[in-house]
Amino acid sequence: MARASEHLNWVGLRYTNVFGSGEEQKGEMASILSQLLRQAAADVPVRLFADSLTASRDYVPVEVVARTCLALIDTPVPSGVYNLGSGAPVSFATLLEWSASFVQAPLAVQLVANPLSDRYQYWTGADLTKLRSVLPTLEHLDQDRIRRDARELFDEFRGGKP
Repeated sequence: MARASEHLNWVGLRYTNVFGSGEEQKGEMASILSQLLRQAAADVPVRLFADSLTASRDYVPVEVVARTCLALIDTPVPSGVYNLGSGAPVSFATLLEWSASFVQAPLAVQLVANPLSDRYQYWTGADLTKLRSVLPTLEHLDQDRIRRDARELFDEFRGGKP
């Protein structure tokens, strides 16, 4: 006799660093992209671990996550766990460059010792091959797109003023 669960389709999504509007409620757990943009927009020194300038993270806008979830509801896919990110990691140094360009001035950067250096995650990147194979309409994200969405978030932090 077959179990009912053997006939249920399910999807698990493994997100990378989701960012976007409303993230302030996460406090210190907000994405580093959001934290850096908020600090830059507030004209306060941007704080980073001294050993993390070459660290890279794979960022995905929350709107893309929502649209992907809706697409998966409407598209029958094999049960499984799928990665969801941009597939285009961005270094913290690049985030600082973007922030300086948004502020249109050099940033005050405060580099602090990393108390977690032995277990710090210096790189994340989503392999989207499996998800793209079942959801060909998946949005293509690259660093330019992440930068545009980061700019929108920065402007929001600045009170809507570019």
